Amino acid sequence: MRTSRRFLSILTMLAGLIAVACSSTEPQQTAPSAQPATSDTATEPTDPRTQPNGIIPGEGDIVRGGLNEIGSVDLIGESQLIVEVKGHVSGDIFTDPCAAMVELEVIEEANQVTLQAWDLRPERPLVPPPIVDCNAIDDYRNIEMLLEQPLGDRKIINGKTRDPISGFGNTGVLTPSWLPEDAVQQSAKSRYGTLTVAFGRVGTEQSDIFYIVAPIDNDRRNLDAHRDRIGVTVTEQVVRGTDGLLINDPRDGTQTLIFHEDDHFHAVTTEPTVTPEDAQRFVEALEPRTSS
Repeated sequence: MRTSRRFLSILTMLAGLIAVACSSTEPQQTAPSAQPATSDTATEPTDPRTQPNGIIPGEGDIVRGGLNEIGSVDLIGESQLIVEVKGHVSGDIFTDPCAAMVELEVIEEANQVTLQAWDLRPERPLVPPPIVDCNAIDDYRNIEMLLEQPLGDRKIINGKTRDPISGFGNTGVLTPSWLPEDAVQQSAKSRYGTLTVAFGRVGTEQSDIFYIVAPIDNDRRNLDAHRDRIGVTVTEQVVRGTDGLLINDPRDGTQTLIFHEDDHFHAVTTEPTVTPEDAQRFVEALEPRTSS
């Protein structure tokens, strides 16, 4: 009896399987299940960053973008420039939309030197980039370079604005025709329209004379702004044949001669190592810079 029951159970199970197989041959109206796309070439897993156009963002060549702002220019000696360039440079340029490298292009010509600070970014940046105001986090960095020839009287041109950078080759700037013994020009710095030129003795890094020039304004670049200074002695004095000021600062022993000429504000500050007579002689020996 046990054998016959087992045989009947097997027959019953086979009958059920045959019924299921027969029913599966009838048309079904259910939606087909999603199957992964296959092809002969799709053997490697797809990069999750790949866009519909097949481009993987953050890869490709580094290319020039726009031109950056130039904040200031330092001239060290006759040929070395230190250029302050606006451009947020920290971070990975392939993943950070505000990160960028900077390339300083220098075009030297007979009458001028043009500076162009290029923004370098990946040819295929992040797609789509995050919504962020990069200008809000931009900062400045200094780039040093050496001119092929001494700057001399050549103008320095801002490649983005095509305007001369104030102080280098511009009208209104004076240059000394006399310096104290062993004194040379050490540096010249233009920042936000104000040129500062430093002079000192050969072989030292200490500057003894500072010449500042900028267009006259209603802020600090005018005589009235210095007449009421606190903590210093201000004396009305004729400078280069016009009204000027002599300012003595007892805190550091410096003296400053201030005057207006050709719609420009001029100030010469000397350290205690320079005698008042030499300071006066330096100012009187200033001459208009030769225009190129």
